[in-house]
Amino acid sequence: ANEDVVPVSELKAAQQRIKELERALGRKTMEVEISRMPCIAGLPALQAARDEIKKRFFTENRGMQRGF
Repeated sequence: ANEDVVPVSELKAAQQRIKELERALGRKTMEVEISRMPCIAGLPALQAARDEIKKRFFTENRGMQRGF
């Protein structure tokens, strides 16, 4: 086998670093998901507001449709 030999201490250090990076990535992923939550939670309210605006517009304009 023509493989390079690495000291066990370097291997363990590299494995530890990988674990640290995986944890950091997991934390960042959670931060992104949490930051998106208000957007997702607010979506029904935005849709309801849009529907109300469309209803008022069509009522005021005797049903003439415009692009929404």
